[in-house]
Amino acid sequence: MSDELDDEKNKSRIAQWESIGVDAIRADLEHSNGTWYVGKHANLAWKWVRSKSNAAQKPNSEIIMLRPNFHGFGIDLRALWRWAIKKIGR
Repeated sequence: MSDELDDEKNKSRIAQWESIGVDAIRADLEHSNGTWYVGKHANLAWKWVRSKSNAAQKPNSEIIMLRPNFHGFGIDLRALWRWAIKKIGR
């Protein structure tokens, strides 16, 4: 997949898509099947949009998970304490 995205003949097309933006290209592909910005390169555009989306969705390791409790959902204080100790470095 990345071979096709790194190909020299597609570099200028991808640079143009970068200037337009991922959201606009995705909307073009979803609503008009790529007739506005993409043209006949819809498969390449979908691969590019997926690669950009995967890069943007890296998990944040500093998010504290909510756990079910008697009142609905709440912060697991033991997990929060372990996280704080790990951050401080004790």
